[in-house]
Amino acid sequence: YDDDNGQSFQSSNIFSNLTAGISRYIIMDANGCTNSIMDTITEPDSLSVTLRSTDIICYGDSNGSASVDSVDGGTSPYTYLWSNGETTQNITGLAAGLVNIIVTDDNNCLATNSVIITELNNPVIVMITINGTTLEATPGFLSYQWIDENGNNILGATSQNYTPNTSGYYSVKVMDNNGCNGESEVKEFNIIIDAVEDISSHLNVYPNPTDSWITIESKVKIDSDINILNVFGEVVETIDYKLFNDNFEKINMSNFSKGIYLIQLINNQTIINHKIILQ
Repeated sequence: YDDDNGQSFQSSNIFSNLTAGISRYIIMDANGCTNSIMDTITEPDSLSVTLRSTDIICYGDSNGSASVDSVDGGTSPYTYLWSNGETTQNITGLAAGLVNIIVTDDNNCLATNSVIITELNNPVIVMITINGTTLEATPGFLSYQWIDENGNNILGATSQNYTPNTSGYYSVKVMDNNGCNGESEVKEFNIIIDAVEDISSHLNVYPNPTDSWITIESKVKIDSDINILNVFGEVVETIDYKLFNDNFEKINMSNFSKGIYLIQLINNQTIINHKIILQ
């Protein structure tokens, strides 16, 4: 048997590793007599795969997707292997970047393709500036929500600007016209009141009566020293306002004689007193 126009004969009638096309086979008997036949070997079309994808609208999200749009050629059924290990025709939850696929047909022929998932928008950046007694966020966003130092939404604080009524740490969440969200860095804000009489409504001294410790707590930044006076008007202790830790100070009065004392703030000749009973 021969498949190369009589160049070489073999005893087996099986030929392998043939390519697609028309082939002529020669058969020769023991007497050297020959005959030939023609045969056509076909092959499937080349295997290929096309993809489609959905990009990411908001920076940093992972909601992109990719899917097999069509598989051409080869021999079905087909199997799929994505670069993230998924084996379905469609994959979701993709971050930005390159995604690859390998398609294998029933004859173990392979086709590959790739698609790039793109983030369509830049990060949402919002800044806070302090203008007097007001916090101002970057303008131009669709919505605003101010956040307190505990991470809670401040009720009704949904404008570009916010005027706090207590000192603390604040941030703001925003949403742009694409529906993308962003949050500012935390900003420290201090309410500074120069006149001591204005501090009165923001100052709390407790417990009262007490047998040892008292706590002086202020909702605003204090710029006045605090004196503790006995009933004779004598200053028994002075507290430097610079020592206040987060507008909060504890004082041990256990070494004082039992009786009535005054917690006194003085500024610009203005005096405010809080009476404390030590039992």
